[in-house]
Amino acid sequence: MGSGLLLPHTRIQGLKSPLMAFAVAPEIQGISIPQNETAQFLCLLLSPQESATAHTVAIAGVAKLMLDPEWKSRALACADAASLRSLF
Repeated sequence: MGSGLLLPHTRIQGLKSPLMAFAVAPEIQGISIPQNETAQFLCLLLSPQESATAHTVAIAGVAKLMLDPEWKSRALACADAASLRSLF
């Protein structure tokens, strides 16, 4: 997706609402990203099969965060899951 984000995603039949797992690391190794970017963010997104809108809105929300350099810096500085969760 760019901005150091890995975004595996799929739509699941019968899922009631989107579910997301988000991880941050100084460098996620073993992954090749175009334009020599360093992978630092991983977002696994599962969305309802029945709602393309929910899927698109969730991806747009993550993309908006990734375009904010201040948010990215704060996310990389988080010491634990609770502080990262508070940024959402």
